[in-house]
Amino acid sequence: MSAISSQPYSDKELEDLLNIANRGISDYLREIYEAPDPSQYSENLKENGACFVTLEVSGQLQGCLGIIEPERPLLYEVYNKAQAASSRDPRFSPLEAYQLADLTIEVSVLSKPVPLDVASEHELEEYLSHNRLGVILSDDTHRALFLPQVWEQLHAPREFLYHLKKKAGWSGSYWSPSITIQTFRVISIKGAYKP
Repeated sequence: MSAISSQPYSDKELEDLLNIANRGISDYLREIYEAPDPSQYSENLKENGACFVTLEVSGQLQGCLGIIEPERPLLYEVYNKAQAASSRDPRFSPLEAYQLADLTIEVSVLSKPVPLDVASEHELEEYLSHNRLGVILSDDTHRALFLPQVWEQLHAPREFLYHLKKKAGWSGSYWSPSITIQTFRVISIKGAYKP
């Protein structure tokens, strides 16, 4: 886990976030929506926060959705993104009950994205070779984000950026002086689904 310097979370708070995500998935499967009761949680989790919830079944991605800019209390965002990752990630069929035995949940809380000024893609690759951060690429109407955890699968900066550009809808070789780059860190917690 890497900490967010501006807003650290205790182990208890991270466990609470994982449990909130877990409940969001349970509620989705029972076709109910029952937002968490804020009075049960710390002030930290009531602050607006940006997060992603990632679901894996038997180690394979099953859904990953989130928000980059904080808009609502973190505890609500985690609950909502857990439900969304279960059912609304267009890359995957909705989660089904038979998958729960092999389901793993990861909650990632994002730091505020920081603009990165580089002169070229090569310079960006060089920077990322020493800084394994989350990256957001934007240009006109296209935007894509990779969490820092993606470095575990895509080790080389060139490969990382190639797949990030493909995710944004560009060709893998695309580059433009108008691309904007932002980086961010996460603090995350991962665990098996608990019925």
